Amino acid sequence: MKYVNKNELQIKYQISQQILDDFDTWRLNHRNTRNNVYSENDLPIIQTITQLHIIGFNHFEIEEYLNFNQKNDQLISKKLQLLNKKRNERLTTIHNFEKQIASIDYLKFQITKGEL
Repeated sequence: MKYVNKNELQIKYQISQQILDDFDTWRLNHRNTRNNVYSENDLPIIQTITQLHIIGFNHFEIEEYLNFNQKNDQLISKKLQLLNKKRNERLTTIHNFEKQIASIDYLKFQITKGEL
């Protein structure tokens, strides 16, 4: 198993400082280790954190999600609940933007028809 330092990991895998900070916090809380050395075994968790950031999870939501990292049905259900909650939040945001776009289009229509 090859170990790399933080800089090497960031360069090789294009990982942001924020993601590594979140991973380091999680690792400190759950493995009681604080070092600047990373192994290939860390990559799946780092990749998960990256995905959660892309989805829009904040630091606390990421911590909560990672706390359900075991593979039993109850914890899988909790992970799915977190993902569904975030999905619903995103859909609500999209629907709000769609309403705004419809309003913009209606105003444009009114302007071109000389009604405004």
